[in-house]
Amino acid sequence: MTPSKHFLPIEDIRGDLIILKNGNVALVLSTSAVNFALLFETEQISIIESFAGLLNSLSFPIQISIMSRRLDVSSYLTTLEQAKARQSNPLLRAYTDHFRGFVESIIKENNVLDKQFYVTISASGTELGIGRINLQEKLRRAATILSPRRDHLIKQLSRLGIKAQQLNTVELVKLFYSIYNPNTETV
Repeated sequence: MTPSKHFLPIEDIRGDLIILKNGNVALVLSTSAVNFALLFETEQISIIESFAGLLNSLSFPIQISIMSRRLDVSSYLTTLEQAKARQSNPLLRAYTDHFRGFVESIIKENNVLDKQFYVTISASGTELGIGRINLQEKLRRAATILSPRRDHLIKQLSRLGIKAQQLNTVELVKLFYSIYNPNTETV
């Protein structure tokens, strides 16, 4: 039986970079989000125009990914129940019970999701130099190419009100572990 790692496009993760089997090297930014639906129409138009400007400013490809996971809020409901039991004021106890019921009804009607947003920036094997170069040189060249791209993208995203930061090696390993092992919580 062939191990699943042979089917993954990732060769290695080092120095906060992903080394792909096709020769490319990439980095991943974790970003915050903007609740677009809650903005005024003028703010929405401004965001759309700024995003168009961001896309037009890029001279390199990016990949935008969204990871959604259903949240287990049972521990939160247990905490509310414990808070109710500790409450000596009958009015606050009733309010806590009412709030817990409200949260339960929301959960029954809707899935509670945690969404994480990522932007991947890569440097192609061609950009890194054709020919056999050692791994350290490949990573050095990749960092030289990817760092300005990362900085440009972080600056452009900040104009949209989006905070972005590069994932480090440990965070990348945890991210890919959670993608390929969706039923587990952590590494």
